[in-house]
Amino acid sequence: MNSLQRVLAILKGEPVDRPAFTLLLSLYGARLTGASLRDHYSDPRVYVEGQCAVREAFGIDLLFSPFALPLMAEAFGGTLQHHATQPPTLARPACASAREALVMAMPEPDGQPALRYLLDSVGLLSKRLAGEAALVGMMPSPVDLPAMLLGAETWMETLLFDQPAALALLEQCDGFCAAFGNAMLAEGATMVAFTANFANPDMMPRKHIEAFVLPALQAWTAKIKGPLVFHHGGYRLVPHLDLLKDLPQVVAYVLDVRDSLLEGRRHLGNAPLLLGGLDGSALETFNPETLKQRCHEVLRAQKSDPRFLLASGCADIPLATTPETLSAVRAAVLEVAGVAL
Repeated sequence: MNSLQRVLAILKGEPVDRPAFTLLLSLYGARLTGASLRDHYSDPRVYVEGQCAVREAFGIDLLFSPFALPLMAEAFGGTLQHHATQPPTLARPACASAREALVMAMPEPDGQPALRYLLDSVGLLSKRLAGEAALVGMMPSPVDLPAMLLGAETWMETLLFDQPAALALLEQCDGFCAAFGNAMLAEGATMVAFTANFANPDMMPRKHIEAFVLPALQAWTAKIKGPLVFHHGGYRLVPHLDLLKDLPQVVAYVLDVRDSLLEGRRHLGNAPLLLGGLDGSALETFNPETLKQRCHEVLRAQKSDPRFLLASGCADIPLATTPETLSAVRAAVLEVAGVAL
């Protein structure tokens, strides 16, 4: 059973030869290849070499397109800040207000270099994997994309105090995000993962979410022509799953490390895939043996859940994390399955 077969079987709740696992190593590939982060986040060929090195080194079952959502802001005219040890961040948004964004033409899904980089990373990596491993494309949902265009504070103020402009911008972003998500699937993504932080009551008042943010999220997910993964985006999901579950096309949830996996399963029922159990941002503080013990604990607790995939949550695993530490995850998975290294 190869990695793709294993992940697809777990999605169906079918038996597998061993537990599946993944680590968010979209940044870490640059460490293994020695590429500069400028090249890593602008040349899809460089990014793909990094991900192939990640798979070779750590044997993960599921790989990701670049988890660098601010790159989308550049396609809309925003300015990025580049860093030596982390993905690019948004330095200056393209627009000062929602009203300004509403008169801006939406780019084609592949019409700007940053967007072409993201799609080509999926397409080239899909070809290199050749059906051997699952591939998840990463993107913001239309409820989060406006934060890339305006900045998070301005988008929140718009949602709270200028609802006509907010609704119009949500509708405008819906079209772009539907086209982009479907383009990722067409390029070979097994699934598309999205963030929806502005649909989370830890971020926004629930009454606003229920009134117009959640309907926008439901309308968008219904337009995607393949399976979707709801990524927690740094916020807890379990306390709000009554609100965030049952979205069209969503087959999996990546939970925050603060979320209880058992509670998540209780709220969601038997069908969706649950991913989580490891705090990716903290892995650099673990030694291999401690991390292996943590993996054993999670896998034992989830042993009776046929639709669970051991995964790191939060953002990219830091570059300072040692390869020996990351290798401990695979070692733990194989030990649980009784497979020799």
